[in-house]
Amino acid sequence: MVEKEIGGVPCWRGIAGYSLAGLFVLYAIYQTDLFSRVGSMSGPLWFPGMKEYIFSREPKRWPECTYFSLGDTEAKTRNPVLQTA
Repeated sequence: MVEKEIGGVPCWRGIAGYSLAGLFVLYAIYQTDLFSRVGSMSGPLWFPGMKEYIFSREPKRWPECTYFSLGDTEAKTRNPVLQTA
């Protein structure tokens, strides 16, 4: 919709997300080739099955730029899966 409003295709498209949306960002690059820049901030990469998902597929398009940030308080959570990350 925005591209129709501005009357053209931008030179790049990006997607970014925090927490669960950060996990979705990674999932998205395996589903579509629309994004050339991605950012996953505090994405729960430990999510069950995510490692296997990532290593068993190729992204539809490898991003030109990728940003990851991880928090340092995950080990203090009550979630036993996250404590082991």
